[in-house]
Amino acid sequence: MVILRILKRREFSLDQDESPQPQEADMSMATIWRFVVCGLSLLAAGRAEADLVNLALNKPVTALTDTVSGAPEEVVDGLSETSWWSYQGTVSSLSFVVDLGRIEPFIAVLQQARQTSTFTVEISVDGNSWRTIHQQSLAWPGNVEISFLRLERPRARYFRYAASNAETAYVGIAEFQVFDTDRVFVDDFEGDPVGLR
Repeated sequence: MVILRILKRREFSLDQDESPQPQEADMSMATIWRFVVCGLSLLAAGRAEADLVNLALNKPVTALTDTVSGAPEEVVDGLSETSWWSYQGTVSSLSFVVDLGRIEPFIAVLQQARQTSTFTVEISVDGNSWRTIHQQSLAWPGNVEISFLRLERPRARYFRYAASNAETAYVGIAEFQVFDTDRVFVDDFEGDPVGLR
C-alpha cells in the first residue's frame, strides 16, 4: 500500500496593503484525486511504501527580481506564514531559481502564489538550458495554492519560477515545493521505482 502525506490546501484573503492571513480549508476533491492517481501509479510500479518528500526544503534560492518585503529563502522554508514580495511597476514581476543541489526526479510541484495573475515554472539540469513544464493564469487577486503532477517523473536540478500581475501591485509567493517519493521499498532498498524513471 502506498502511503502519501497529503497536504492541506490554504486559501488567502488579501488586500493590497495587508499581510496574507491564511485560513485552512479542506483540500479540493480534484487535488485529492491527483494524489490518488499519483499513489496508484507508484503502486503499479512495484511494492513500495512511500511518503512525499519536499526536495526544495531549505535549498538555495537565487532571486532574479528585487525584494520589497520578506526574503527569497522564505519561499523554501516550509512555512505558509512567511512570504517573499517583489517590486511593483506597470507590470509587476517576481522570479527566482531554486537549486536542489543535484539532479533529482520529481513527481509534483506546489506553489502558494500571492497577488499573481500568471506564472511559469521551468526546469533545467545545468542552469543553462530551460524547459517549461507549467504555465497558468489565475483569477485576480491570485492568492491560491496551485499544484500539478508530472507522473513521468522528469529530472532536474534547477527550478525557475516567474510570476507577474498587471494590477500595479506587489507580487508574492509563500511557498515553492518540489515533491518526490522517499523511494524506500519494503525490502529497504532505496532507488527509483521501476518504470517511473
